Amino acid sequence: MSKKVIRNTLTKALVTSLAVATTSINTVNAAEQGAHVHGYAQLTVAMENTELHLEFSVPSESVVGFEYKATSEAELIRVKAAQKLLSNPDKLATFAEGNCQLINSEIDVSAVLPEDKHADEHGHNNHNNHKHEDEHHNENKHSSTHSEILVSYQFKCQNVSEVTNFDVHVFKYFERLQQIQTRWITDRKQGAKTLTANEASFQLK
Repeated sequence: MSKKVIRNTLTKALVTSLAVATTSINTVNAAEQGAHVHGYAQLTVAMENTELHLEFSVPSESVVGFEYKATSEAELIRVKAAQKLLSNPDKLATFAEGNCQLINSEIDVSAVLPEDKHADEHGHNNHNNHKHEDEHHNENKHSSTHSEILVSYQFKCQNVSEVTNFDVHVFKYFERLQQIQTRWITDRKQGAKTLTANEASFQLK
């Protein structure tokens, strides 16, 4: 699934509301330093009706240690390990209230996944792309182009309004991660908080 699809898991109404909300919130965080800063990630929480959405965007370097397409077996193992870990939402964050069940998740590591591996997973085998990748391996490794890993979770909750407390656990798995700028919006409240390994929880208040 493309990054565009993952970024659009929230409804248009929620995205619009979130944009308005975040412009009014005074946050001294990674977003002010630029859209892509190593060690700084973004976590968005949104609630609508009976659904809870979590979206996590993090520089690839902060997760696997590089931003180019994996070329060695060791690099590929790191990508696959990160993908497996992030497929479990409890590794990112947990919340006890609301009686929620995970109904959908998307983990996009395509930015650091070799083209042939990425294509095989989607039923394609483009040898030309693989050859092109090999020819530009050195260029890609030293390119200034940034890449991100994108994660999306969708929950169905019996009492979504009761969800208030979140504990974020991802710091313990990715040592390069320094801060997570968290922002949230519900039908009643909106807010933001910068999280660190020493302060990795927040309340929707």
